[in-house]
Amino acid sequence: MNRSKGSTNTLDIKGKRENNSTESEYFLKIIRSELQLADKDVNITGAYRDEPGKLMKLPLFSPCKEGFKIHYFSPEGYIQEYTNSNGKLRNYERIRYAKPNPNKYSQPAGSGVFPFITPRIIEKYKAGEKIKTLYLVEGEKKAMAGDKHLGLDIMGIGGIQNFVDKDTNELHPDIVKVIEKCGVSNVVLLFDADCLNITDDFEKDLATRPTSFYSAIKRFKEYCKPLNVDLYFTHILPDLAKVAKGLDDLIMLPDTNKAQLKKELGQFTTGKSMYLHWDNISDNSIFKIYGYFGLNNVDDFYRKHENEIGEKEFIFRNTKYFYDGKKLQVSWYGEAQQYLRVGTNYYKRGHLINAQGKTEETLLNWSPGEINRDHYNNKAFFREIPKVDVFCNVPDHTENFKKVITIERDGLRTLAYNRYFKLQHQPREGESPYIIKFLKHIANSTNLKGESLYPFLLDWLTLCYIRPTQMLPVLCLVSKERNTGKSTFLHFCRLLFNENATILDNERFTGKFTSHYISKLIIGVDESFIPVDKEHMKERIKNLATGKRQWLEYKGKDAQEIDFFGKLILCSNNERNFMQIDLGENRHCVLKVNSLENDDTRLLDKMEKEVPAFLYFLKHRQLHHIEEKSRSWFDFDAFTTQAMLDVQETTKDRIERELDEHIREVFNANENESVLEFTPKDIAMQLNDYLPYKVAPTRIKDILRNRGVEPEKLKKYNLYGVSGILITHKTGTPYLFDRKDWVRNDESTEKETVNQNKENDNLPF
Repeated sequence: MNRSKGSTNTLDIKGKRENNSTESEYFLKIIRSELQLADKDVNITGAYRDEPGKLMKLPLFSPCKEGFKIHYFSPEGYIQEYTNSNGKLRNYERIRYAKPNPNKYSQPAGSGVFPFITPRIIEKYKAGEKIKTLYLVEGEKKAMAGDKHLGLDIMGIGGIQNFVDKDTNELHPDIVKVIEKCGVSNVVLLFDADCLNITDDFEKDLATRPTSFYSAIKRFKEYCKPLNVDLYFTHILPDLAKVAKGLDDLIMLPDTNKAQLKKELGQFTTGKSMYLHWDNISDNSIFKIYGYFGLNNVDDFYRKHENEIGEKEFIFRNTKYFYDGKKLQVSWYGEAQQYLRVGTNYYKRGHLINAQGKTEETLLNWSPGEINRDHYNNKAFFREIPKVDVFCNVPDHTENFKKVITIERDGLRTLAYNRYFKLQHQPREGESPYIIKFLKHIANSTNLKGESLYPFLLDWLTLCYIRPTQMLPVLCLVSKERNTGKSTFLHFCRLLFNENATILDNERFTGKFTSHYISKLIIGVDESFIPVDKEHMKERIKNLATGKRQWLEYKGKDAQEIDFFGKLILCSNNERNFMQIDLGENRHCVLKVNSLENDDTRLLDKMEKEVPAFLYFLKHRQLHHIEEKSRSWFDFDAFTTQAMLDVQETTKDRIERELDEHIREVFNANENESVLEFTPKDIAMQLNDYLPYKVAPTRIKDILRNRGVEPEKLKKYNLYGVSGILITHKTGTPYLFDRKDWVRNDESTEKETVNQNKENDNLPF
């Protein structure tokens, strides 16, 4: 066949642009600005198939009056051609419209489909270079973004089904050639973040769209069977759909960690993924994907799309359903929905009335025997009781909150009942003067740098609201004075977070069973006192402050491990010894709270009315400590107070006190030394010279380790004593002691002055 000599067969080699045209601006916007592709990125060295020696510099994209053209090449770098209805060879190209009409793309009628081969693959194919993983993505833009910005071996396909040659009904030969010549081991079908979405048109069958995606994956597996490759299906996480639907959007998004994205693209597993969901479709049954799209049955489908469907009528496989608030199609017994079976245990959902007369949702242990007695041994009633497999704990203060969460993994589906509660408040713009004034009172102190703790407290509450799983320091409100507002602060947190906050006494907090508080966001302990000798309680607090998983323990029921994100607030009248805080400990913020100027008995009622406005304020304010500095978010210096140092000093054990005093004495006797060096054995020997009991070097070593002091490497060092003279020159692995860390000025560094109080009143937070 002869190639037509007309101009329609000639590529726009120079990529000329009409500088004043809208179409040219569209080309510049998409190719240059959005994809950030330079001339060298969009030009390749190519040729016609029947003139392989006549190499030309040819563009992959070129502007045209409709928008821009996309030019296709074979793996060998030949201009892709098709035979038209007149038997003439024509260049295969697609047009991307600046103004869709309504389609975004067009291509010549009867031209068939071709994969968009990126420059990287053409180069490797020509060189016969190994390709470990080949990615197939819907669209040329996405393929180019993956090639140029992530270095992926990637092809574009014109649609989710367009990896098949329509003439032969086989996997497109260009894809096969690349797989075979480059020894591809893995082939990945990569879809957009909206692949799980359903149509907005509820007059259409909602199963159609997810079925088409499932069908594409199933066909992909079938067509790849003759090839010796591992197959994977992946898609961008649905939560990213609003900001980055496709791979190109995600790559070019300023907040995207490209290194992490590339890493996840090479892992083939979901794990703790930031960007991708993965499924291995080589080893696993394709029916796992069927279930993943919610296609097993109408109940699975509704659970997967409950937020979108709600109570609207919808069509699923030619049958119309509706959710009556209880169940699809099936009439519930009126009381059955009050009960819940979690695993093999039964519960009754109900409400309690608190001291303020407000109702709070709760789960009550309920035995099958009692349900039988109440409902006349009706077996059908038990069948109508909602059943889930496990408890989970997933905080969510947005409209996306779910009470029952479906977990699908490795072909297994688990229903989890969320122990977290949806917040009752709807944030709305307004003022909250009583809350602001109260919080300024609670945080009316400074850190060691003299900075107000009010911004810190606001950030602490803000992170509880907008990032509820973030670890935060333990708040310790202490004062020997009365009427300070410590307990009121705990009740205020209950106003903010409803059933997700609880207030305990010492007995309930220190007991074995945890079901009454372990799933809460805020765990307040009023009038707390943890004796120094209760080492296990100190360790429990440490674990609660930093642990991500905890045991949910009911009396008489098996314990279950669940996610934990609780924030501890300890209130105590013991300012200096409510618990032992070791030196070097960085989990606690101790705030000394003064007495309230006025005893307003209706303060909580006034603050409750302001909660919606305060939540709106938290949601929209800029964090003062904007960067995450530690696993508890804040830099330790931001919340270290003199009150905490006082607790540390008071609760030190006897040997720690002797150690501190000894180091200070040696520094005072050797005023010219800014740094001293001792091994634990040196210190133990010097202490044992005058103490009436013996100190073991291992005890000294433990104290220093807890404070974060580490030994030096083997070296020669000078050993000084309290006599003020050099004792000896030694060789060993000493610990380094800096004067500024061990000799403190007696003057308090906390600056709670009247001037600071006035400054706090005017802080713009």
